[in-house]
Amino acid sequence: MSKTDFEEDIKKSETKNILVHRQRDVYIPPECRKCNKIHVPKNPFDFIIFKTPILILTELKSSGQKSISLDEKIIKKHQSASLLKFVNYEKICSAFIFNFRNYDNQTYLVHIDDFIKFVKEGSRKSIPLSYCEEVGIKLENKIMQVNYKYNLNKLFDDINSKYFIEIEQSVN
Repeated sequence: MSKTDFEEDIKKSETKNILVHRQRDVYIPPECRKCNKIHVPKNPFDFIIFKTPILILTELKSSGQKSISLDEKIIKKHQSASLLKFVNYEKICSAFIFNFRNYDNQTYLVHIDDFIKFVKEGSRKSIPLSYCEEVGIKLENKIMQVNYKYNLNKLFDDINSKYFIEIEQSVN
């Protein structure tokens, strides 16, 4: 399964009560990339996923390895910066979704705050599966015939209980 397959599987996991929107990437032909005459805005993140009342803004990363590289070619600075802009809004969860396809297709949502904390520690050049298991929310999935279906309803329940219920209780 490639990153494109992973993104397509997330999109196909949409239900009647969950909107999954993929931000469209703009293709620039290789011969035009070096001319500096074309300015194309960078997508802030891959997906907007919404289920009343929670909005998830997320960048998806998939790897066949047991870790995902933090190299600028893989995780771009503008992606994490864009996700970080939205952390203080009520009921918005800004996060990466990391997929480890050769390890039972384990998939975790890692909040941008946890990601930034990991990067600032600066001791690693990649984010390991073990860190995602420790701080992330596991995104349940099951294999259909070839592709995977992700349980987005449970993901929203888990996000609500991990990130938002304690906020609501402290306000009351």
